[in-house]
Amino acid sequence: MCMKSSIQRGLTLARTLTFKSLLLLSLIILFSACSEESVSDGDGDSGDSGESGESGDSTDTTSPEITLLGANPIQIVISSGATFTDPGATATDDVDGDISANIVVGGDTVDASSPGTYVLTYDVSDAAGNAATQVTRTVVVTDDVADEVPDTTPPEITLLGANPFEIDISSGGTFTDPGATASDDVDGDISASIVIGGATVDPSTPGTYLVTYDVSDAAGNAASQVVRTVVVVDGSRLIISEDFESFTAYEPNENGFYWTTDNNTGTVSEPDNASNTVMSFEFTGNADLAGDAQAQQGFGLGSNQQELWFSYRLFVPENYHHRDAISSDNNEAFFTIWGGDYSGSNVHSRTEFWPQDDGTSVFSFAYQRHNQTDTTHYFTDSDGRTQITGIEAADYGQWMDVVVQIKVSDKGATNGAFNIWKNGALLASWRDLDNSSADGIEDNGYTDGYLLGWSNSGFTETTTFYMDDFKLGTTADSIGFCILASMMSCTSDTEQSPQSDQNLTPDSRLWAVNMDFEGAQGDVVAGPNGFTVLQSDTTYESSEVLPYAGSTAAKMLLDVSDQSAQSYGRWGGGVEFYNSTYNGQTLTNLFEGDEIFIKFQYYVPSSYDLAVDAWIKWFRISTYQADESNRGRLDFQWGDDQLRFYYEGLDPQTPTEFDFSLPRDQWFEVRVHIVLGSDEGINKWWINDTLILDETKPTLGADTDQVGQFLMHTTWNGTYPESSQSTYLDDLLITSNREEAVATGDDWDL
Repeated sequence: MCMKSSIQRGLTLARTLTFKSLLLLSLIILFSACSEESVSDGDGDSGDSGESGESGDSTDTTSPEITLLGANPIQIVISSGATFTDPGATATDDVDGDISANIVVGGDTVDASSPGTYVLTYDVSDAAGNAATQVTRTVVVTDDVADEVPDTTPPEITLLGANPFEIDISSGGTFTDPGATASDDVDGDISASIVIGGATVDPSTPGTYLVTYDVSDAAGNAASQVVRTVVVVDGSRLIISEDFESFTAYEPNENGFYWTTDNNTGTVSEPDNASNTVMSFEFTGNADLAGDAQAQQGFGLGSNQQELWFSYRLFVPENYHHRDAISSDNNEAFFTIWGGDYSGSNVHSRTEFWPQDDGTSVFSFAYQRHNQTDTTHYFTDSDGRTQITGIEAADYGQWMDVVVQIKVSDKGATNGAFNIWKNGALLASWRDLDNSSADGIEDNGYTDGYLLGWSNSGFTETTTFYMDDFKLGTTADSIGFCILASMMSCTSDTEQSPQSDQNLTPDSRLWAVNMDFEGAQGDVVAGPNGFTVLQSDTTYESSEVLPYAGSTAAKMLLDVSDQSAQSYGRWGGGVEFYNSTYNGQTLTNLFEGDEIFIKFQYYVPSSYDLAVDAWIKWFRISTYQADESNRGRLDFQWGDDQLRFYYEGLDPQTPTEFDFSLPRDQWFEVRVHIVLGSDEGINKWWINDTLILDETKPTLGADTDQVGQFLMHTTWNGTYPESSQSTYLDDLLITSNREEAVATGDDWDL
């Protein structure tokens, strides 16, 4: 076919060409036609298609990704002499891998000497031609620091290691801070700049320590402080820690503790967490109002214990309803403990729930004195709390954290106690109890007890409680419980100031009271270390004046109906400290160098009438020798457009007086910082953040064998007004703990 067509074309040309030319042209046409035909046949297909190689892979459709390195935006200040070096970027592709070297940088050319905003672009494509989404970097060049775009984003701190961190003294535990990291959007990794503060952890001393972590970036933006809680416990005083995962009755542990009676109790899977085993207490339902029910778990201590601390989690069932049956005894046992034989025990204490009309329960406490039966149920505790709600509607279907302290008094003493905390808040406190065993009985402590127990009221429906994480020890720290001098737990979620106190022991000088007066009786509290708050002539009101926070404030009434004596309108009477030779107390001393921090909100109505020669003793700090001689005190007083600070019994005794009018018809804040010193004590006062007094004077008697007293009250001295007067107090903090004061965030000029 190739030859025939070529000859025909050649003959056509022959008529016009010479022989020599004709021959040459024919050869060219021949080779050209044959070459074309070898490439394509008449149908346009490749003649050798069956032997050709495979075509390329066209399945890669995923674009690569570009990641900028360094800051974005970048700020350059001309006056600083800074230059610009592009930090670059990286690019990765799912098929080609790292293709950073292929990135094309475009956009503006940055001139570090010329003010302006420059935008750089970064582009790249993979081998398949897929283009990455363009990434840009903004570079801002300014004339001066003042023109620099401000960095207002604070860095972030991330703790490393456990939080909380527990150390057991008995196992030789030590503490090495796991540290933390900090990152900033501009400065990058600034972990090396973290400042660690707060408490110094002593792994040999039981307590709760709060370690703080702070950092700021180069622009001065401070990160939110992060706190690690370090709990040091003495496991040697921990009698048992039971999670009910491998519960066994009647088998004493290494400390002699054993579980006993199991009336309607047993270990089951937690209803909403099948992987966790808990103890169940099932009270069988009975429609008969006279029908009782019982579910209790007994235990034996294996030895005689004068003081015990319990902690556990308790689940209150959703269908809980404490019914008021036909019997006068409608109580439900909550916690019972005794020494010796139950029916004729040496010591015996029990706590019970009693019904309310709405099906909730209030709390009572009963105890036995000197082997004599006493069936009295105390519904009002040592601080005047009454109708103490033990289970309320908000508890239904919820877990609650319970801590109980129970202590038998020494023979002939009144230092017995029963305290109970619910979710970190002090629920009730009975103190100064004379609850020892009778004379002639050597054993003076507890040996047995049971949890929950008999319900005289019964339940209409079957009602099941659950318990978990049970701990029993001889001290608060042995069960990992931390309390402040105010008796609030360190982890309380009530409205307390940030707690940074260590676990307090009876010989500690760190103490605090923190009150917002929101309780039914106000939240007057008392605690260890001789910290006592008394209550007299004080009411809690919300109708006459808007409280600073919450719904109630302490109203201090100066009643002038009896003008034969000074008129008292005092809050709480006092917070008092004694030593062992004073008033039979064994409590805390104040010494040279001790600090006192006071903060509160105060309200003085415009109608408050002060005579010219009258003074209100606002609050007082007193120091004594044990025999009450050589008394010295600081009186903080206010009068008509004046303030004065009177140093009674100290040298010099001349009061400091100056003109100052307290704000009226508004809440104002008062802060006081005192350093006790017989030579150069410190006395500083602020009102609404204005420092109004900064004195260096003796604030403590010369003899450091002292006891101290703090009183917060108002006492009227001088000419009486024609009618009674009232002021208001709220959000009171008094503490000897500098860390707790600093944690408020206020300026104490330390």
